[in-house]
Amino acid sequence: MLFLMSLCVFVYNLGQRQLKNTLQIIKTGIKNKLVKLTMTLILIWVFKYF
Repeated sequence: MLFLMSLCVFVYNLGQRQLKNTLQIIKTGIKNKLVKLTMTLILIWVFKYF
């Protein structure tokens, strides 16, 4: 069970890092809860768009 939880956190962090790097390359951001464009984001904010 611990292995599975660790794997999930690892995959989540990889996805978040990939998203941040991609946003830095294309020089854009995602709107946060205050509807302001931000570069420091949480992957959950992206999941709400799907």
